[in-house]
Amino acid sequence: MKRITAILTAAAVFLLTGCAGGVHLNFSGVSPFRNIRDGGKIAAIDSAVADFQNESGVTGLSVGVIDGKETRFVSAGGMDEHTKVEIGTMTQMFTGMLIGNFEANKWLDRQQVVSEWFRSPARVPVWLPADAAEGESGTAVQVWQLATHTSGLGAFDTFGKAYATGGMLHNQLDGASLAFEPGTRQADSTLGYALLCETLRQCYNMNAKYTNLVNNQIIVKMDLQNSAFVREDALAGYDGYQSTAYDLTKVVGYCTGALVADEMLTKNISAALEEVEGLGRSLAFDMDTADGRTVYYKTGSGDGTVSCIAFIPELQTGVAINAAGSADLMPLARALLEAVR
Repeated sequence: MKRITAILTAAAVFLLTGCAGGVHLNFSGVSPFRNIRDGGKIAAIDSAVADFQNESGVTGLSVGVIDGKETRFVSAGGMDEHTKVEIGTMTQMFTGMLIGNFEANKWLDRQQVVSEWFRSPARVPVWLPADAAEGESGTAVQVWQLATHTSGLGAFDTFGKAYATGGMLHNQLDGASLAFEPGTRQADSTLGYALLCETLRQCYNMNAKYTNLVNNQIIVKMDLQNSAFVREDALAGYDGYQSTAYDLTKVVGYCTGALVADEMLTKNISAALEEVEGLGRSLAFDMDTADGRTVYYKTGSGDGTVSCIAFIPELQTGVAINAAGSADLMPLARALLEAVR
């Protein structure tokens, strides 16, 4: 009896720690995924990853491929699917989903003028052409323009500091001008994105915290237990998140409908995927096509790392990639989508 108990105890320790054989479990210990079993797809995935690593020169790589509810994780160079990296501007996809949440709850509409919701003595600048008549009101910035970087606002100056406070945002906004008419072209704007997150926070509640809103409305519902915000300041929603290939694969699963979400999260995602007319992108993702189907994708970079997700909702297929080094991950993403198509 003692021998059986000892064996069972050892087995439990092995499973919980994952020390032997490179086994790793996510923190919940419960996976929503099944392994891909198609031998042809497995070979195509492994080959695409190996070819990319040899050609790109990345020193570490962690890849998750989802095909319906079946998934394959492939890692190299000391990384695995639970290695955390800063995902950079990919963080913005959560804000796009949060806008969808606010629309579903009728708290805010993407086409509303930002200045109607931004409670501050600082002004939100309007666009006035050079030949504007005296007294002309100009074109005001709308919520969707901040989300898609088409507002005309410029950079947030952190003055060399590692943080960006709300006070800094208000001061810089008060003296800001628009470089072009809102909605007419795209130009990355850290100032505009900080304004978007501040507007969402104030719209919900003056005492709310932006990162808490995203955590409660999006991240907790997706069960992203191995991920977290690594900055809590005014630019947290722009590039302040750290995640793993495992959790990013969960994001892909919910965005494709392969993983079951509650009704509100489904509405959030649906709104975030809706194409903004004429831009070739949505509130949360860039968009491309493959064989006539829409491919949604988002890329970002951290401190010595690069990240990417790409997915085709119509086929319930997608990929999540984290890599150590500097490389364009989209060729690998396209090759992996092709491997399971």
